[in-house]
Amino acid sequence: MAKGYLNIEVTPQRIRYILMQSSGRGYEVLKSGSVGHTLNTLVAGDLTRVIKEILVKENIAPKRLFVSVCRPGTLIRQITMPRMKKQEMDEAISSEIEKLPFFANNLYDYIYTANKTAKEKLNVILAAIDQNTLNYVIEDVRKLRIPFEHLEITPLNIKDVVPYKKTDNPNQMVLIVHDQMSYLMMLNIREYRFVYQSSTGMQHLCPSGNGNIVEAVFNNFAGELQRVIKSYMAEQKLENSPKLWLIWDSQSGSKLQEMITEKLGMDCTSLSFDHL
Repeated sequence: MAKGYLNIEVTPQRIRYILMQSSGRGYEVLKSGSVGHTLNTLVAGDLTRVIKEILVKENIAPKRLFVSVCRPGTLIRQITMPRMKKQEMDEAISSEIEKLPFFANNLYDYIYTANKTAKEKLNVILAAIDQNTLNYVIEDVRKLRIPFEHLEITPLNIKDVVPYKKTDNPNQMVLIVHDQMSYLMMLNIREYRFVYQSSTGMQHLCPSGNGNIVEAVFNNFAGELQRVIKSYMAEQKLENSPKLWLIWDSQSGSKLQEMITEKLGMDCTSLSFDHL
């Protein structure tokens, strides 16, 4: 029976999973896959059942479990704010979240990080999740009786796996092309400096699922990325283009990395466990 660290991602239409174990200075992938599933928070134990089926199917007995969520009812946003006391910051961030009708009318939980900018303001990265979804996932996962580390909102769980050496350019970018949306994240020594969300995902780039990317959709997407990157570099006064790490479903669009490299003219590398 395979042991190791089991990572589960809950998305609107499927559950992805990957089982890893420590191997030297990195990690080795033991099992991976996905199952179609639409999470129904009104049915207690539904998520527990699906994960148990994965454990049986793959003959897995994980030492620890990590969960990330990417679905409606989550929010990631980057804003610039004046410096203020923590209580004032909490109130301002709550107001920002509640600008969206969904969060204005539902209970939610949130986290944020704040870093000073060159203009003595604060660059704030915030994430919010519907309280009902949060409670449901935590309760169902705990029923598995597997040591449960923590829950993250995708893709904010990515920054700590981006490889960085002191000799590298401290500025790096990560592009996560998810099913229905994409995130472009700017990092500086593993700290978030900017997060941009695009409404284009793999289901738009490759709706047939056969690996062929729709050129017109890709060109619009690439143009959008170019504008955001150019604006960020100008604002941060960066002379050298940061390295771009790409995370995507390569089976759905195998040529995406090649196309982004050519269109953006940047060093675009697929982020894999070989880099950890």
